[in-house]
Amino acid sequence: MGKTRILCCLLLLLSAGCKSHHATDAAIPERHFAPLALTREVDEIGEYISDVEMVSLSPVNAPFSGISKLVVTDSCYYLVSGGAVFSVSNDGENIQSIGRLGRGPGEYLSIKDITINPSGNELWCLDVTNRVLRFSCPEGVFIGQVDPGSGIGYARAVFPASNESFILYSPNPLDDGSSHKGYYCLTCYDFNLNVLEKKLEWEAFNADIGFTAPVTREGTLHILAPTSSSPAIVFHNGEEAEHLYFDFGTKGIPAGYFSKDIDQAWRKISDLFEADRYKFVSALYFPDGNVYFQAFGKESSVWNFFLDSKTGKGIRWSSIGGLLPPITALASDDGYLFFPYSDYGLVPAQEEKDPLKKYIIERFGLPENKDANYIIKVKLHVE
Repeated sequence: MGKTRILCCLLLLLSAGCKSHHATDAAIPERHFAPLALTREVDEIGEYISDVEMVSLSPVNAPFSGISKLVVTDSCYYLVSGGAVFSVSNDGENIQSIGRLGRGPGEYLSIKDITINPSGNELWCLDVTNRVLRFSCPEGVFIGQVDPGSGIGYARAVFPASNESFILYSPNPLDDGSSHKGYYCLTCYDFNLNVLEKKLEWEAFNADIGFTAPVTREGTLHILAPTSSSPAIVFHNGEEAEHLYFDFGTKGIPAGYFSKDIDQAWRKISDLFEADRYKFVSALYFPDGNVYFQAFGKESSVWNFFLDSKTGKGIRWSSIGGLLPPITALASDDGYLFFPYSDYGLVPAQEEKDPLKKYIIERFGLPENKDANYIIKVKLHVE
């Protein structure tokens, strides 16, 4: 799906009113999105699912402990589970480890993020140490690695810039007592570790709660989730293409809620999760030009939002999960949203509190192998 189609569809969904934060951003459109006004709350979602598929990661001994990041390609899935990286065939039958734990070449301590380079022939993996490791696609052969060091703080995401360079997203500076003036959250490097560009200045507390991946990938798009009152930033081939603002009205985070003091801000996050407000938009995708995202809402549960570009109508539903984790979209491709489902059938009475989990259990029944992980591919629509 090209950038033009996506931006045209967004025009149907988002109110106009372009402006810029800086003179250099004058050509970047900004859109304002009012999710609560454009969606209605639903408890059943079967009528809004136009197609669904289940992929079983079937080997009983598959070394998965949940899936934190998923990248979909034509040849396979790449995923992060327990800080390790795997490739999985599209039918879920063949699983291969990529790299291994350690500190040597081609080894890592814990992978935080993965992405594919623009040419589609390399998998880039971000270690917790800020190292970026490169593996060939689809073979998974180690190519090399670079180490930007910890001077940029702790990086949470890696994604491509133009000309095969890469961008690291480091939402917060190190709390080392030094001034944070002039700290930038995005740093662009080439693979000789030359700094090509810095952007997204850290002006206030840039909340990174670590529950979800801060950057999502959809084809040539990478979407940086908003923090506090900042916009979501859509990158196309490494260049900023769109700024999206999410306005929950009186149910949003009040302006100036966070202070500049890191410790105080984290205390306020604890208070905020007890409040009946929507916060921390994440998992933002544009399947078939529609809009899907998640946000923490009332009762501190995860809320899914979907808005159909053809009808201009939308729905939202809560993914509470009881004792089990909420189900979270980790990828989008060919109009499908991809939801990992690691607790399928383990506690049906609890799972059925989640409308999507309930639909899967009713549609496919309980699994024969409850130790397996599953990937749900869903196409949504709202008439």
